Amino acid sequence: MPVIIKVDKLEPGMVLSRQLSNNYNVLFPSGKEMTAGDITALKRRYPDLEVSVTYNVLDKRVDFQDDSKDRETSRVARGIVTNLTQKIVSKIKPGASISPDDLAAVQGELEPVLNSIREKLAKVAVIGEATASEDYFKAHASNVLYLSLVVGYTLRSFVKTERERLSIVKSLSMDLSPLAIAAFFIDVGMIPFEQMIDKNDQITLEEAQQIKNHPVEGAKMLPEATSKVALQAIRQHHENHDGTGYPNRVPGDKISIFGRILRVVDSYCAATADKLHRKGKHPVAVLYEMLYGKSTKKYDPIVLKVFARVVHPLPIGAKLLLNTGEYGVVIKVNPFNPFNPQLVIVFDTNDNELEVPSEPFLLSDRSEIEVIAFGEHDIRFVNKVSGLDYDDDEVNQYFYKNETVTSP
Repeated sequence: MPVIIKVDKLEPGMVLSRQLSNNYNVLFPSGKEMTAGDITALKRRYPDLEVSVTYNVLDKRVDFQDDSKDRETSRVARGIVTNLTQKIVSKIKPGASISPDDLAAVQGELEPVLNSIREKLAKVAVIGEATASEDYFKAHASNVLYLSLVVGYTLRSFVKTERERLSIVKSLSMDLSPLAIAAFFIDVGMIPFEQMIDKNDQITLEEAQQIKNHPVEGAKMLPEATSKVALQAIRQHHENHDGTGYPNRVPGDKISIFGRILRVVDSYCAATADKLHRKGKHPVAVLYEMLYGKSTKKYDPIVLKVFARVVHPLPIGAKLLLNTGEYGVVIKVNPFNPFNPQLVIVFDTNDNELEVPSEPFLLSDRSEIEVIAFGEHDIRFVNKVSGLDYDDDEVNQYFYKNETVTSP
């Protein structure tokens, strides 16, 4: 059974249940027994790192959800996109454009990514894996592309319906290639402003206006051969569902479905990412704010609900401090509410492993149990919404095409 712990809790002899990667290159493989030297090196280079270790004794007692295939699909897809981004971005100079040859190369290399994600559609979409503070633009493009395609394929019926609604062509094939291209080049218009963003000083009003125009400038940097659907999505990825976005304040029913998907995914990835002078917010807090905070009106409600059902910020193995002082571990995600996972209580108030773990339970089913923290992050707010779910007919008609929906 995997359990996520901070690197400073590692002890010699512990075995990794998931590989550790740096820029998508494997540092330590899954199954690696950690030595004192390994642990010292990790603590020195990555003091805030969280790692997943195996508690074999629990495997016989607890039936936990295996998300290893989803993680591998994500790792491979994001690795391809990151390497491709590095090749393309290195050629872009201020005032330059993307060449037709570069566009063709991107389209060719993204095709197997599209096929892989479609054929191995994730039940649990995972992006939190690299250990280093990578180049923001490369990491952002890979995460946005992967999550956008997972959402797009999960919502394929809705995507087709919405594309046909806004098109003069009323019978369109289910093609997510334009979404992939738009996601890959989503922030190409920001590259000229990279140094401006990285500086520690507050940006000026003039600089802020230039940055707000990056969706339009990014679309202009792409060649004429680029899909018009992809260009539209790039221009619209900061338009809000309530019509308050930029650059053109387009209302939600006029924003392309790919633009709406990118708006949700880009917001989540940007808010959770570490920047040069700013630590990213915890995924639990970001998704909660998107669903229940003031920003929720910015997003297409169907896209947002489906996004919440595939992105689980409380992953398998998450070790949660409870109000009893004990620690529960997430053993299964809940597709109807990311804040209501299935837990078992595994560690006592002294953080020692219990001889017999508790029976599995959904957080909402035990009113006397509340979650206090995940690592160093206070997440008590999830207790207010753990009893809610997104099992509604409006979403189900698109989310589970030709399948029966049952609660966990």
